[in-house]
Amino acid sequence: MPHLIRQTDDEDARGLLRRLLQALARIDQQLSLTPVGAALGTGLPFEQCRILLFQMERDGQLHVYADHYRLKVLPAPTPVAALRDLPAPAFHALTRNPQLADLLEDRWNEAELLARTPAHRMALIAYGAVLEGALLAAVQDDPRVANIQVATPKERDSGKPKPFHDWTLTDLIQVAEQAGWLHRARGKLGHVVRDFRNYVHPREELRQQTSIDLGVVHVSREGVWFCVDDLVRARPQ
Repeated sequence: MPHLIRQTDDEDARGLLRRLLQALARIDQQLSLTPVGAALGTGLPFEQCRILLFQMERDGQLHVYADHYRLKVLPAPTPVAALRDLPAPAFHALTRNPQLADLLEDRWNEAELLARTPAHRMALIAYGAVLEGALLAAVQDDPRVANIQVATPKERDSGKPKPFHDWTLTDLIQVAEQAGWLHRARGKLGHVVRDFRNYVHPREELRQQTSIDLGVVHVSREGVWFCVDDLVRARPQ
């Protein structure tokens, strides 16, 4: 197959790859393409082909079998209305700091706006930030309990609990579970949200190679809501 071009921007390169995949599909629906074949067929650099094919698969445009790709017929997109209405979590019942509660509510509302657009990745990152903020509020409001759990992170030299601002999201989730503030099943959801929150780092997304769609946002969104609800219910009345 002749080389078409040697250098082009990603948008044009996607078009070339799609046309090449469409041509293969017209010959045989089962024909697939490797990054090497894409580079040979388009004249694009191999690394650009590899990344773009991964991105197209991540966006739900391709089937992937090992390192072979082919076009797939996409289902109708999930309508935005599939996201059921949720009130903001009761942040003012979670923390005695009204300014922090207001900030967490603002963050939640921003995440909701993102969830109703195609910005699924940014929505997941935003919901992860809400979860981290809510857990941090919980430990700050009850430091005595937070600092005596098995999972409480300790300073290497002194063995004393680390200051809360040095706790990771993993630390916060595990301590909340052990303190009885967070149901274990919701803790597992929290770890899933944490993984997607880490997509703020592009290298992490490339490493995990997990597609993000509205369904993932839906599960993460409700997971965060119920995690915060657990924390509120665990507060002393």
